[in-house]
Amino acid sequence: NSILWGDAIDEIFLGSGTISVSYSDVGGSGFSGPGNKSADPLFTNPASFDLRLGAGSPAVDAGQNASVPGGITTDAAGLPRFFDDPAVVDTGVGTPPIVDMGAYERVPLSVTAPTPSPQSVCAGTSISFSVTPTGSGPFSYRWRHNGSNLSNGGSISGATSAMLTINPTATGDTGTYDVIVTDFYGQALTSATGSLTVSAPPSAPTASNNGPICAGGTLMLSATTVSGATYSWTGPNGFTSTLQSPSILAATVAASGVYTVHAIVSGCASAAATTTATVTAIPAAPTAGNDGPICAGQDLGLTASTVASATYAWTGPAGFTSTQQNPTILSAPASASGTYSVTVTVSGCTSSAATTTAVVHALPSAVISAAASVCSGSTGHSASVPSAGGGAVYAWSITNGSITSGAGTAAIVFTAGASGSVSLSVTVTDANGCVGNGAKSVAISSLCLSFYTVPPCRIVDTRGPAGAYGAPALAAGADRTFVLGGQCGIPAGAKAVSLNVTVTGATSGPGFLTLFPGGTSRPLSSTINYAAGATRANNAVVPLGGSGDLAVHCGQGSGTVQVIIDVDGYFQ
Repeated sequence: NSILWGDAIDEIFLGSGTISVSYSDVGGSGFSGPGNKSADPLFTNPASFDLRLGAGSPAVDAGQNASVPGGITTDAAGLPRFFDDPAVVDTGVGTPPIVDMGAYERVPLSVTAPTPSPQSVCAGTSISFSVTPTGSGPFSYRWRHNGSNLSNGGSISGATSAMLTINPTATGDTGTYDVIVTDFYGQALTSATGSLTVSAPPSAPTASNNGPICAGGTLMLSATTVSGATYSWTGPNGFTSTLQSPSILAATVAASGVYTVHAIVSGCASAAATTTATVTAIPAAPTAGNDGPICAGQDLGLTASTVASATYAWTGPAGFTSTQQNPTILSAPASASGTYSVTVTVSGCTSSAATTTAVVHALPSAVISAAASVCSGSTGHSASVPSAGGGAVYAWSITNGSITSGAGTAAIVFTAGASGSVSLSVTVTDANGCVGNGAKSVAISSLCLSFYTVPPCRIVDTRGPAGAYGAPALAAGADRTFVLGGQCGIPAGAKAVSLNVTVTGATSGPGFLTLFPGGTSRPLSSTINYAAGATRANNAVVPLGGSGDLAVHCGQGSGTVQVIIDVDGYFQ
């Protein structure tokens, strides 16, 4: 019935001979024998030499009754030597109760923690803590507050019973509570602690609201901050809230009235604070209208029915606003089409919006498309305006010319007068009755040019023999003039030529040629660009100088380039 445990080596060392060990708990490698164990005996607190067996110890009810010396009835602590732990299956031998291994018999004693716990109450309320012991009764009790024994009297009762009551509580009762329970055998066990917090009621907050407000708006209630507090609101229509500053969305007139709030700290409620809120009814929306449809440029009138004591607020397309009951948009543009909204405000409360949809028809386009100039006495010229759609009427008129076809339609053909300008005008009336007017002046030119072709003909080739149209090659930075009038069928009075210019054999690069009328300043743009040694060609129409001459500039850093010019037509 022994326990040998806790050494760093095997508990039993046998040098020679034999010994008999039975019904014992032997540490290390254990020891063979009937009923022996080698398991932690679960001493209560071996560091403090408290070698009593704890709950679940393998040594409980595991000994051999016959091995207990005769006359021994108590253990080392004076408790019964033979005691059955009902929570343990007997593994020892003998007539129950079975002795425990070791010097101490486990006599179970337990006690629950004080309940309820933790408790937080307001000063003046009543509280109770109770425990339930398990073990060998009857039990005695000794309640403590912060480690000091309590006694009955004043607000304390039950200081020596399973239930402690404090009635009424005070802030000084805050702290921890436990109870020392003693069983029939004199074993004492201290319970875990329960906690109690007794708080004084906080100061009342100050209550307010954002009223008066309009029905449908948000009624905001507020209470000043009380440190550590929660809040409890009540009000009209069964309103409740635990927010410090609650809001009532879409408040109705029925939300008017007195609201009450308490601040609660540690479960303790302050005195009530109140605030009176007012929710004002929303006026009915007016009836909105307009005098459309109209055409752009006419006045658009808006109307709203009369609401007593109301002010008005209009909004609409293109940023329109007005505070008049019946505003007018003068010379309304087509962009004034759309939905207009109007609200009325009475006593600071605004109605829902009434709407009316206005139609402002755009004027039909009367922008005339025609040539900028025509030749004197020429025919077959067209002028037109965009189509105004089905049912549109087009009224054309012309000065210094005549309409040859298309009158009454969107497109006409006309003949020009001898000089001056042709004046065209049109009035377009669309199916909505909206009218657009347009006019255009077409200049009559006496200098009209025509293009004439000639068989392709080479005029200039600097690779050929030296001469006016041959060698030498063009030198870098130099200008050379060629008279084209009278060559290859080009008349002396030609104003411009259609040509193809080719460069080849450039001794350096990059370079460019500029072709321009003889006797004029050279423009900054190039006619053709090329690299050294490259052969390049480009088509161009180039005006001629007053003598039918063409100037060619070589824009090259150094060296020379060969130039070939072929013509295929002229303007006169």
